[in-house]
Amino acid sequence: MINRRGFLNGASSLAAAAIAFPNISRAADKTVSGKPGQKPRRIIHMVSDGMSSSTLTCADHLSQIVRGRATTWMKLYNHPAARTGLMNTRSLNSLVTDSSAASSAWGSGVRIINGVVNQAGDGTPLKHLYEILGDARWHRGLVTTAEITHATPAGFASCVASRDKATEIAKQYLKGKVDILLGGGAKYFDKAYRLDKRDLFTEFRDAGYAVMDKPSELAVAPTNKRWLGLFGRSHLPYSLDHVRDSKLRSDVPTLATMTAAALRRMEGESRFILQVEGARIDHGCHNNDAAAALFDQIAFDEAIDVCLEYQKRDPETLIVITTDHGNGNLALNGSGDAYGQSMWQFRNLRDVKQSFPILLKALKRQPAHDEPDFEKDDAAEKKKEDAKSAAQKEREKTEKKIKEENVATPTEIIQIVEDGTGYKMPYRKAELLRQCLTNTGEAIYDMRKSETAALGDVMANHLSVGFTGTAHTGDYVPVIAIGPGAERFGGFIQNTDIFGHYLDLAGIGFRNPQEPLIEARGREARAVENVEGYAQI
Repeated sequence: MINRRGFLNGASSLAAAAIAFPNISRAADKTVSGKPGQKPRRIIHMVSDGMSSSTLTCADHLSQIVRGRATTWMKLYNHPAARTGLMNTRSLNSLVTDSSAASSAWGSGVRIINGVVNQAGDGTPLKHLYEILGDARWHRGLVTTAEITHATPAGFASCVASRDKATEIAKQYLKGKVDILLGGGAKYFDKAYRLDKRDLFTEFRDAGYAVMDKPSELAVAPTNKRWLGLFGRSHLPYSLDHVRDSKLRSDVPTLATMTAAALRRMEGESRFILQVEGARIDHGCHNNDAAAALFDQIAFDEAIDVCLEYQKRDPETLIVITTDHGNGNLALNGSGDAYGQSMWQFRNLRDVKQSFPILLKALKRQPAHDEPDFEKDDAAEKKKEDAKSAAQKEREKTEKKIKEENVATPTEIIQIVEDGTGYKMPYRKAELLRQCLTNTGEAIYDMRKSETAALGDVMANHLSVGFTGTAHTGDYVPVIAIGPGAERFGGFIQNTDIFGHYLDLAGIGFRNPQEPLIEARGREARAVENVEGYAQI
């Protein structure tokens, strides 16, 4: 069980932060406020990716259970200097945005088609925030628990036709000389993965970067160099899994640790902007995995503490905390007589030990570790598929069906789920879950026909936490700002406003051209997101 002394169980992210900032001894409860009209020299843009307002609510409840205190985010609502607002997150072609369109709204000030990064609807490249601020001699950093080339960090520092162009985004980071890159996604820099066989690790070193893949290297990384720190082949692990695995704790830094290190590196610079993303909240919500999403939200809150402590040291720092969109609308539901059971079931989150991807590997009798994958040439793959005979395609279909049906028995399912979550499910529900695992189950709402949605519904019986779906939602989302320039972020704002606010605060008058919204079905969006991949990592 995770105790109240700190959900990171001895490997506290605040302890790691204290290495970088020795005066940190407790969670921040005070921040430095800026006067109206004052301009910051440092900007920290914090993104809890995929956080619905109800996710923030549940994380606050869980924080009080496992940490004995409210989240810092919620405490800020009572801070007299904080400015709070709501933000419209829509994209060019939909009321529901994906992460690339959402981040590009911040990164270019323009609404774009879902799946695209900083390109107009006709493919015209847009000047992005890190290019503009780089030209003005601002230092720039990206910190994330996702792949560093994932949609949200990419939206500040790249321009591509599809968010899937991760290897191209990696090259653009090098060309743009982004000062700090910390997160996952090492495979996109690896010549063994890349189709072009470029060794980006060597190229970054040759360009003067300190390249690292261990927390111990990050702790002593030189502050007179740019940094490339990649601590996983793909996304970094969920906090839920990280805290319980000693190897993960030694091999992978927390978001707060990376944030503290990045601020240590930036502290001597006259002007900087740093994007900090808690990415796996979004992935947990796509998977309908309440425990994974909520413990990552708490880990994000630890990163907020680090940033607020930094702001005490440097009052000319503006901190903006928000999300790019809602996802799944995770919520605590009423259960039991007069809803009296809700609190006690919600407390069962303390006993969950494993994220859904780890549970699913056991349920589907898959190896604990995935085989390395490689960048694919889409045209070559299509040609290969077209060349297959009908007999070969039928054989592959049969092999896939056999693999899908090779899952745990209902009795085994009951034990696996109980070992990983503390929930001993009824036999009939195990039978229904097995149907979903073998792709033979049905759902009235098509979006909920997935193994993760079924597992999420199973756990909702134990946690009283449910989801509306497995996709992003069109919510207006919270935004809170503190420090010089914070007054710009109050009230109801558009996601595209943030680009202009940051440039104005930097004394830059540039704007990209706007285009009308696509109200009816028209230009096709790109492939938005490999949601199924989040269940396999």
